[in-house]
Parts: sequence; structure tokens; C-alpha cells
Amino acid sequence: MQFVMAMSTSKKGEKESVECTSVEKASLTDQAMERLTEFVLQAGPDAGWRLPPEHELCDRLGVGRSTLREATKVLEWQGLVRRVRGRGVEVVDRSAKATTDLMQLSLRRGSVSHEELLEVRTIYEVQAAALAAQRATREDLERIKQALDAMQAADTTNEQYIDADLKFHVAIAAATHNRVLCLIVDTILPLLRDEIVATLQNEKRPESRHRYHARIYKAIRREDAQAASAAMANHLAGAKAMLEIHQKQMESAEHESA
Repeated sequence: MQFVMAMSTSKKGEKESVECTSVEKASLTDQAMERLTEFVLQAGPDAGWRLPPEHELCDRLGVGRSTLREATKVLEWQGLVRRVRGRGVEVVDRSAKATTDLMQLSLRRGSVSHEELLEVRTIYEVQAAALAAQRATREDLERIKQALDAMQAADTTNEQYIDADLKFHVAIAAATHNRVLCLIVDTILPLLRDEIVATLQNEKRPESRHRYHARIYKAIRREDAQAASAAMANHLAGAKAMLEIHQKQMESAEHESA
């Protein structure tokens, strides 16, 4: 329909021609942005890695300099790259950190609660345990076991216990070999630490009594997906109970101090 209207008069035709050129340019920029993003992720995954010179990058991506510059601006706005005077364009990749910082800030402000985070954990970690039981390699099992051993060691400090707890859950996510899940866990890792600390306020070494993590590991090692997911669900239910006790104690302390 627009094409027919464009042919009706020369003025309209000229106008339509300009509009089509703009769409084409936008399309080229979008394509260049996709190619540049893929190039950065594949060739320069580490922060501080610099992009090749502009002329070389144009040849590799098959685009002109103006299109490349527009695409670079978009990636710069997204926090994936930045321009450094005298050094060119380098990889930054602050996107995951920005997401984590925003979630932590929301949690501190009270708009996101530990209970809400625990609900999200229940959604993905129960299934993650089942997938780990089906997909874990020998190396995956070793990483999970190392974290468990650190949690159970008598000479482990509280801080070491918390680190080992985190590593345990990260290792299970890695054992699913699902990159999206691993990215989610990496993003909320600081929030997981805060939640673990909160659950330990009333019981410093719950693993020694409840054996939640040990049951999860044994089920994964047996390749029993159903048992692994059930053990994880029990663990998170226990964490919820400890969080509720912690919350009641905080409310009681606030009431007494008022």
C-alpha cells in the first residue's frame, strides 16, 4: 500500500524514498550490532580486552565505519564496551553486575524480601537438582563434594562455611550444563549470600544437624533425579523455617526497643 502511494506523485515518491533509506540504515545498524555483540562475546569475553582497529573490524563484520560506530554506541550504552582515550574500545561487561546491584538495592529498600528470593530459588533449584542428577560429570560431582566437605569440616569458620554453601549451590547449577541457569545464579549470587547469612543467625551449622546438603549430593551422585529434587525442596523448606524464626526475632527486638 505504501509502495502504491509512493508512485502517485514525485514529491511523495521522494519522501517515501527517504523513509525507506532510513529503515534500511536502521536495519544495517541492527545487523552490525548483532554481529559486533557476537564478535565481542566470542573473541573478547574478558573485561579489558580491546576491539581491533576500526578499519579491521569493518572488514571482519562487513559494514561501513558509520554503521559500525552506531552499533558501538548501542553496545556502549548497554554497558558491554566503553571508549578509552588513546586505547580504543574495550570490553567492560557490567551488565550482570548492574542487575545484581539493582536487585541488592531493592532488597535493602524492602521492595524485595528474602522470602521472595526463596520462592525464586524454589522454582529453579528444585529442578536444577534433578537436572544435575541426570547430567553431572565426574568433575561436577567432585566440585559439589568439595563444597560439602568444607561445610562439614569441624575447623571451618563461619565465613568459610558460607562460602562453601554458596559454592555448593553454584556447583549444582553448573552441573546442569544450562548456561542460562548459570547466568541467573551468578547474577543473584550476592543475594544468595545475604540469605544464607540470615538463615544462620539462629543455627550456625545447620548442615551438621539437618544434613540437607549431604542428601542432595548423594541423590545427585546416585543419578536419582526425583530424590535430588525432593532433597532440595526439603532444604529450601528448612531455610524458609529458619528465615521465619529470624524475622520474628527481629520484629520482637524492634518492639522491645520501641
